[in-house]
Amino acid sequence: MRTSPFCVGTVAILDALGVKGIWARRDPWEVIESLEWLPTFAPDQVLGDPFNALTISDTTVITMKHGSSEASPFEQMHALGSYISGLSLILASRNCPLALRGSVSFGEYYQKGNVILGPAVDEAAANYESANASMVWMTSSAHSAYQTSFPGRASVPQSNSSWIRTLVPLRGGRFVRTRAINWAKNAPFDHTAILNLIKGFDSPRSDVIEKRKHTVRFLANCIFPSYINFVKEPERKSEFRERMQNIWTRSEIDHSDLGLFRELML
Repeated sequence: MRTSPFCVGTVAILDALGVKGIWARRDPWEVIESLEWLPTFAPDQVLGDPFNALTISDTTVITMKHGSSEASPFEQMHALGSYISGLSLILASRNCPLALRGSVSFGEYYQKGNVILGPAVDEAAANYESANASMVWMTSSAHSAYQTSFPGRASVPQSNSSWIRTLVPLRGGRFVRTRAINWAKNAPFDHTAILNLIKGFDSPRSDVIEKRKHTVRFLANCIFPSYINFVKEPERKSEFRERMQNIWTRSEIDHSDLGLFRELML
């Protein structure tokens, strides 16, 4: 049996929510224009490590080989999170706004050209469609590498990180405690960019309404740490803490939440 060196690094698999059947609801060419530039947007390197992106239809596979530079897995995933956060905001601002979902793993993989396989790929592929919201989250391998590669600093301030600690809602009703990409990282006070992220959830179907609910809740988690560090008045902080908590305790999300997001970011 032939053996060849494997790579060790980060693997991310992303897809756009709501693309199945979208050709019947939207101009198909607008959808294509929203997706076709994704691989060309990718840099050749991030932090000196090789960066590869391949897009087929609405699915994008990203690999970042570890070890080519002195960047730790923590630093590598922090940079990847910032890149995907910016990618998401751009995709949401297109004529046909789309929301990203996916998972990120860390470990061994083999790659030659556009062919990629291995345990890290299998782990990301098994999880990238499982979130019941617009979230890109760390699998167990990525979360472990992220934590252990930064000795003495197990957590990073939420407002400064590309990733935030959260509960990821999975299809079927389960939740997993991990980290997900902070959608507000690149636009913490730009309410237009943030609100674009939920424009694609315009279907009356119950499963879409459920995804929208979880996405709005997650956006609240992304936005609030930046806001709470920005506002100095204790009474304002207390007021918005209470209002953010109400988002979590209500059984449904309504349009008043959009007004709250605007207040948070104006």
